Amino acid sequence: MAGGEQPGATEFASDLVRVLIDMGRAEFEDPERSQYNRAVWSFAQEQGKAWESWDKTQWSLDGHAIPARTWRFAHFWTGMTLGVPDHYVGVTAFDLEDPGVDLVEVSGSDYGFDFTVPFGIRGLEVEHAGQPDTSEIFRSQSRHLDHDRVLAFQDLPGS
Repeated sequence: MAGGEQPGATEFASDLVRVLIDMGRAEFEDPERSQYNRAVWSFAQEQGKAWESWDKTQWSLDGHAIPARTWRFAHFWTGMTLGVPDHYVGVTAFDLEDPGVDLVEVSGSDYGFDFTVPFGIRGLEVEHAGQPDTSEIFRSQSRHLDHDRVLAFQDLPGS
């Protein structure tokens, strides 16, 4: 999974991190909430650039082993594999220690999706907008040192 050979992998990883640290935020009071909000995008970009250094793991797709990378944040982890031809696959988990994932190819119609139409994380966010809000479940978790890392993040010029 070499980044130079995978156009878009860094952007995909950054999007995974951004969604994770946004959903996994602790309850903050102002001004920390505003500071956290300002840091999310830049912090995610920085972590996404380093996706090739994320923890190595192995997932499976229909019983075939595929290499993956995972990144941990507070009570969550997110990961991605480029081991599926012509696709980037991302997974995010909450309160699940084991980053091993067994994937099975399914029909989109079983889940209300048309997999013949291209979609990405942003499209899924729009789709998610019509679903029940689970953010309170995630945000009920205690503050973690990783939240402080986001708060302390400074977007350095030239980075």
